[in-house]
Amino acid sequence: MDKLKSSNIPCIFDYMESNKTYREYIVDELCTKIPNTSDFRDMVEYVVDHKVDYIKSNLDNIDIYNDGDKLHDFILPTIRRIWSDFFINPPTLLKDKKLELFKLSFDIDDVIVYLVDKLNQAKQTKPLQIFDSIDKSSETCRLISDNYIATIFQKVYNEKDVDAELVRFKRDKNINKIVNE
Repeated sequence: MDKLKSSNIPCIFDYMESNKTYREYIVDELCTKIPNTSDFRDMVEYVVDHKVDYIKSNLDNIDIYNDGDKLHDFILPTIRRIWSDFFINPPTLLKDKKLELFKLSFDIDDVIVYLVDKLNQAKQTKPLQIFDSIDKSSETCRLISDNYIATIFQKVYNEKDVDAELVRFKRDKNINKIVNE
């Protein structure tokens, strides 16, 4: 019997698109224990409505470690983890203006590009293949998430002109908001 190609395997996004009740259930589950749920919900809806084509065309829905886990199933939970690390549990070393700059640094489009890129790298290298008793796919996504947070943290922590960066980020966000309306 021929092995299914990843493009033929339905993914979580296909189910969410075809079944609105399932979509609402998944979004509600992702929002569980998230304060200011509306901001997070809006971001998840944006991903589902506008970024799925990018994800599907740039990341095969395959099983990296032959453990039954498909990559697309990890996208939204990993985005949730990253969002949480920005807005619910940010690094405690950041205070005041640096914390504000860290939070302003969150860009869902950048997160998705980074996540897809790192998952594609993980497909090639299978970095956790040597471990037998862990959920390798989940841990790979956790490590990608942690590395993304650490990358942004380092930029913010080492920033010398925080005030100028805050002005720039606020300006850029306002411009993007106006352009996207």
